[in-house]
Amino acid sequence: MQLMRKATKTLFILCNVLVSIILILGCFGTRINNGDYWFMGLFTLAAFYFLIINVVFLIFWLFVKPSIMFIGIITILACWIPLRQVFQLRKEPAFNYKKDKPTLRVMSWNVELFDILEHKTHPEKKYEMIALINEFNPDVACFQEMVTS
Repeated sequence: MQLMRKATKTLFILCNVLVSIILILGCFGTRINNGDYWFMGLFTLAAFYFLIINVVFLIFWLFVKPSIMFIGIITILACWIPLRQVFQLRKEPAFNYKKDKPTLRVMSWNVELFDILEHKTHPEKKYEMIALINEFNPDVACFQEMVTS
């Protein structure tokens, strides 16, 4: 029984270290030449999920053996700057209608939800859409699911 418990603990530690290494490779994968190491892009795409697994390990070790949870803490601290780009917090409370000169404003919109084909029976829909575009004043406007009659 003691041998099984020790083997399980060792397996969990190895899994935690492996997840931590993959998280570090994923966070710093953009600094590696992807032409030679193309698979690093997969780690970068999966970095968020490995962060979640790392947090689960951190919580697990908090209850089982708190001294081992520092594997996850050190990994998250090492990846803090790249992870901040994944979890960007908006500092402004609302949309800034006044656009600064050097900025580019892009508007992306799913037009199908606006029922633009019903413009003959409900012409106000088209004018609401145009007014909203003028209100946000985008430099580039992208429309998805554009329909024509």
